Amino acid sequence: MSNIAQWIETLAEGEKVQAVCIGTHCQDKWGWGDDQEPFNSAPIGVVLSWDQARPFLEYEFDSGYGGADCHPVVAWTTSKIITISEYNGSTRAISAPRHPIDFVPTFN
Repeated sequence: MSNIAQWIETLAEGEKVQAVCIGTHCQDKWGWGDDQEPFNSAPIGVVLSWDQARPFLEYEFDSGYGGADCHPVVAWTTSKIITISEYNGSTRAISAPRHPIDFVPTFN
C-alpha cells in the first residue's frame, strides 16, 4: 500500500514542504456514485500549508495498475516541485528542481 503524505515527505528529503495544492480524487472525477460523498472532503484547488494538507493525504491506497485511486497533488519545497505521476493506473510520486540548476535529467 502507498501513502501520498509519506511519498511527499520522502521526496522532500528533510526540506520543509512550503505549500500544497490538491486535485480531485479519481473516484470523484469519474463519478463512482452520484450519491457518494466526496472522498475525504479534501479542499480542492486551494493552496494549503503542509499542516493543513497533510491530514487529507495521509491514507493508504493501491498504487499498482488499475486506477490512480488517489488525489493528484503538487507540493513545493524550497528547491523542489513534487507531484503525483500516473501511467495506466500505476501511480507514484516524482520531483523536479524548482529553479533552473545544472543536473542530469532521467526518465522517471
